[in-house]
Amino acid sequence: MKNFYSIGEVAKILNISTSKLRYYDKNDIISPEIRKENGYRYYSEKQIVLLKK
Repeated sequence: MKNFYSIGEVAKILNISTSKLRYYDKNDIISPEIRKENGYRYYSEKQIVLLKK
């Protein structure tokens, strides 16, 4: 596994929509580990494990 995954990759791994991940971020449920200046979100492997639960 690699260290960080884009919002699209995480959505595919978890079989959920990118909108749901953005909702989680907006409502402080789980935020991306990294947010680039261009607004791209990147999630860690640890966060993916948490989201699977």
